[in-house]
Amino acid sequence: MSESCKSTCRSPRINTREAHCTVCHKTFSGPTWFDVHRVRGNCEEVPGLVELDGLWATKERHRNNVKLAEGMAEIRRLREEPE
Repeated sequence: MSESCKSTCRSPRINTREAHCTVCHKTFSGPTWFDVHRVRGNCEEVPGLVELDGLWATKERHRNNVKLAEGMAEIRRLREEPE
């Protein structure tokens, strides 16, 4: 992110395809959505995208992220359980 970003901006996670707009300060789930939101140099709303925890993505993408997080939490829990 550039120095012009707000301290409240969501930084793209490392090793992801997330893209942050330094104009409107939204972080998108990928460069395609970032490109779609920029129209002739202006930021536009993208139909079908919703914001969750600072990330703009499709509802399906958010559901998959939640499932992945739940699965990772379960793996950590199982690793910590004594045998």
